[in-house]
Formats: sequence, structure tokens, C-alpha cells
Amino acid sequence: MANAITGLSGIEIEAVLTSSPIKTKQRNSLTVRKHIIEANRSSSPSISNVYKEYLRALLNIFSNFSYINSEEEIVDVDCIFGGQERAIAKKFEEQNIILPVLSISQTTSSDDINRGRYNSIVLQEKHFDIKKQRWIRLVSLPPKPIKITYTLSIFSKYRADLDQLLEQVRFAFNPVLEIPTKLSSVSKAMITNEQDVGDADVSDKQDRVLKKSLTLELETWVPSPKYMLTNTGEIEAFNLIDNLDVSST
Repeated sequence: MANAITGLSGIEIEAVLTSSPIKTKQRNSLTVRKHIIEANRSSSPSISNVYKEYLRALLNIFSNFSYINSEEEIVDVDCIFGGQERAIAKKFEEQNIILPVLSISQTTSSDDINRGRYNSIVLQEKHFDIKKQRWIRLVSLPPKPIKITYTLSIFSKYRADLDQLLEQVRFAFNPVLEIPTKLSSVSKAMITNEQDVGDADVSDKQDRVLKKSLTLELETWVPSPKYMLTNTGEIEAFNLIDNLDVSST
């Protein structure tokens, strides 16, 4: 039995269920799955940098915000990577950051068992090899579904400026924020919690500022290593990231 599903890159791929009645196609799938498992165990770890990619994407998204100041001028707002308030305070002192400013940090990550797939599935997809200039068939085990939690904070001297930025954040999540990366085009984030506006003591040497924090939850996958399936039924290591056309991403 074969089901059509959507892969990480949005490409329609074929999922072959090896738990269905044994036919030629299923027997071949069992063999391919065995080869993939053996290759995963014997080869060097395949690092996708999934956490780095999504943090970079979020920084880029929230760096495109702006607000209208008291002189009716449109002012761009920076988004920086930061965790605790002390870290933000250090950036204020060392880099002389101008308020308002946004900060984003990763807080936790966990497995998402509700989006898991059967271990017996072998994913097959067609990919155009830009180096060989021809279509090839790739096989892999299902990706690992995970949830990544981030904290997005807004720092501002004035409530009016903070409200403008908060409005833009809410509009971006309407109701979810789609975050395309070279790893996936279908990952989505949502706001799950927020803390009320209050004073944030960012530095003993500076005035207190207003702060608003929102908890973001991203649903995505850790991609499994992909292998090229040859005409003889063998599999060969294949780095999909290195083979992407950077001009189209």
C-alpha cells in the first residue's frame, strides 16, 4: 500500500507501508528500509542544524518590524538574540541599543508524539540533482516531529511604541506564522502564552523600560538522512542541503 503525503519541502512523496500485505513492492521496501537503518548506524552523524535554521529565520522575520515615532517618522526596529534580562542589559550597555527593540531566544524543545509516523514507513521522493542535471530518487525514514519553544520579548520606553510592535506581532500570527527554511516549507508557529506589560530592570545604569513577552511554539521536524536509490537497488549517501539551488531559496 502506498500513500501520498507531503514532505518537509512541500514535495509530494510516496510513503510505502511495509506493514501491509507482502507483495513485491513491499518486499523491496523492507530491503531498502534495512539498508537505510544499516547506513544510519554505520555512517557519520547527519547534522541538519534545524535549531540554528529556525532561530535564524525568526530573527529575520522579526527584524522587519517598524513603528511610527512622535514625529510621525517610520523607524525600523532591531531584533536581537537574547535570553535573560541580564543578557539584554549587557547588550544595552555594550552596543548602545536604541529602544524599542525585540529579542528572541529558544527556551525548550521536545518530541511531538502526536505527529509521529510508523517506523515501518519508507519515504520516497524525486529530486532534481543540480550537479548531475537529472532526476534521481531519494529514500529515507520518516523525519522526527518536534516542538520548539521560543520567547519573544519587546522592550520599549513608551507604551505607544510597544503597542505598535505588539499589533504587528499579532498580525503576523493570523492565526499561525508560517516559517519557510531550506529544510521545510510547511513549519508553523503559534502564540501559546504571553506575560502582561510591566517594568523590566535592564540595567542599574539606565532607566526602567516596559517589557512584553510572548511564548511561541513551533511545530517542525528533524529531517532523517536521505539516500539516493540506484537502479540496482543499492543506496548511496546524499546531502540534500548541499544540492539545493541557493538561487531559488
